[in-house]
Amino acid sequence: MNRTFNYTPVVSIILNVSVSVAALLYASAVFAQEAAPATPVPAVSPVAPAPDIKAEPAPLAPTPIPMPPPVQLPATAPAAATTTTVTTTPAAPVAAPAAPAAPKPVLSAAEQKRLRDEIIYRTSLGRATDVKILLDQGASANETNDAGATLLALAASRSDAQGVEIAKVLLDAGADIDKKDTRGKNALFYAAKSGNKGVVQYLLSKKIHYEAVDSAGNNARVIAYQTGNNEIVAIIDNFVLGQNAEIRKQYEEANREIARRYQEYKAKVEEQIKRETDQQNKIKLAASQTGAIQDAVHNLAYTSCSASYWEYCHTVKQETQFDAKGIVANINSQNNNANEFLNLLIKTFYVRSDIAQNIMNVSSESIKTQLGEYKSNEERQEQGIGTVEDMGRRCNLIADTWQATQKKVEGLP
Repeated sequence: MNRTFNYTPVVSIILNVSVSVAALLYASAVFAQEAAPATPVPAVSPVAPAPDIKAEPAPLAPTPIPMPPPVQLPATAPAAATTTTVTTTPAAPVAAPAAPAAPKPVLSAAEQKRLRDEIIYRTSLGRATDVKILLDQGASANETNDAGATLLALAASRSDAQGVEIAKVLLDAGADIDKKDTRGKNALFYAAKSGNKGVVQYLLSKKIHYEAVDSAGNNARVIAYQTGNNEIVAIIDNFVLGQNAEIRKQYEEANREIARRYQEYKAKVEEQIKRETDQQNKIKLAASQTGAIQDAVHNLAYTSCSASYWEYCHTVKQETQFDAKGIVANINSQNNNANEFLNLLIKTFYVRSDIAQNIMNVSSESIKTQLGEYKSNEERQEQGIGTVEDMGRRCNLIADTWQATQKKVEGLP
């Protein structure tokens, strides 16, 4: 049997396989050709930055800058910023409300005492910047010293330009402008006494109670007048003239009341002297029979009074125009003089010793009683106590009570 083998399908398969292999080989060649260039790329490609140079980073959102709330910005401000450059800063008053948010530091008792002592010292002798630092550290602007004087009063007591600068710092920190010391004096009294015109003008501009009256019945104007600060008197008067009619009327009435109280006080002192004179009438008549005896009696009373005056000042540490040695020497000198006049009366004029001794004792006790009526050294100093002039005036009045014929003391009615 002749079998005829048909090769056509076989050839077709072979051809198809060959075509597929050829296509596969071609694709492999193409892939290899495309992948080959990746390795030899030069390192100086213009699109890649040099590895050792830091290129400027891509623009980011602007660094946040603390700004006030939107409602506090000016109405003309742009709705949105497009650049990262800030050319202006917010005004100080806009940022001020954030300050109270900082809590006051909690201080120990020891730290509070240190700050109190330091701010009292710096207010009296330091600078405004010193006081500001201490206030920021937690010191109180309403602190008082051991005598009851406020920091504002201590600043007002200064005669230099730092007085007003410290006063401004204290008031900015919340100091009570009308706070008084234990004798009823506010800061204006201290400024009037020190003669610091700048502080007086500043306190008046800040509405301090210029009509306030202290425990002695005086106002700041009277203190300025008593201490010879006539420019301060004029400043206060001119300020009051600028107020309305009602305030001027109240001010004038207050000054009239002060004058009335002063006259009452003067009459009280004169009445006291008169009572002492009446109690010593017999002794006074006996001691004034001749001019020589009268002079000796007057000198005994005067020197006894003078010695006790300075001894009292020395005992209570009253400020005088003498130093410590000078006042002791003055006391000893006056005591020696008194003893000489005492012996003169007894041995030369034959005045009974008990009468002569009584003149010395009563004169000595009278001046002590007068000086003891004042509550403090500062109050005595305001009345001029501690000066030779004041001693002479008072002791002459006391010595005159022993005279049969009263002598007029110069400068007194």
